[in-house]
Amino acid sequence: MRLPAEIFIPVAKSFDEDSIGTLASLRSTSRQLYELLDPILYKLAARSIIGSHLAWNVIRNDHVSILQKLLDNGFDVNGLCSTPLMNTPYLPLIRHAVTNRKVEVVKLLLKRGAKASDPNLLIAAQSPIQNHEAAGREICQILLKHGSFSAAALHISLEEAVRSGAHDIVRMHLGAGADVQRRFNDFQIGFQDLTFLHKAAMLGNLEVCKVLIEYGADIELRIPIRHSVQQVAEMWTAGEMFQWYCGDTGPELLPLAPTVTVFDPWPFYELLFPKSSVPELFFADVNTYNPWATE
Repeated sequence: MRLPAEIFIPVAKSFDEDSIGTLASLRSTSRQLYELLDPILYKLAARSIIGSHLAWNVIRNDHVSILQKLLDNGFDVNGLCSTPLMNTPYLPLIRHAVTNRKVEVVKLLLKRGAKASDPNLLIAAQSPIQNHEAAGREICQILLKHGSFSAAALHISLEEAVRSGAHDIVRMHLGAGADVQRRFNDFQIGFQDLTFLHKAAMLGNLEVCKVLIEYGADIELRIPIRHSVQQVAEMWTAGEMFQWYCGDTGPELLPLAPTVTVFDPWPFYELLFPKSSVPELFFADVNTYNPWATE
């Protein structure tokens, strides 16, 4: 049962700051309650921890108009939000909105001047959440178009997109200016100076390889242990890369489990080699071929 406004507002005016803060932080608090508290709540919230609790709740519930009122009354768009009802860390408003896939909230915060330079924002947008993949992709696109990420932040996020096999998000990053030839270390599997194309070939992701090559990835580059991209692809198709990941521990302890263990290798061969030359490498006996041998 909802109390009529003419009864509720006089009662609400008698609430102390703690009582209003408790109401603002309740996950079940309705939009109507916020509207009834309007004359009292927002001015209080803008200058106290109540605002942090209120912001957490309205972002989670996608109450864009209420968040706008909170900002209009002086709450910092780059402030932190949390909830006293759960053991949650204080997060920037923009991070909370991205994590919860609130597209319209993200747009509002960026319009009001929220700082969006942390690579964890892009990584959070990529993290799989059931039934919210499309919203995550849209948020990635919004953040990248906003254009406030450093080169280092872009490449940290691009590495995650390559790892997850999200070729459309890889394309977004490269379109936003990420360097397709940049090298990085993958300490999880013990490789140094990898290129994104090496990583995609290691994971057997043909679509990501296609996007990287389209944006100029060099298939001739080698990593320090002298593996070419082609050798990495061969190691995968011959089962060598699976063995590299497993070692002697078995697949249940894979640090980075391949998503596919058997697939048609020929599209890889056609992509990574000129059509005029069919490399002897791919016809080598997998029992005698040593992928670590130098030329």
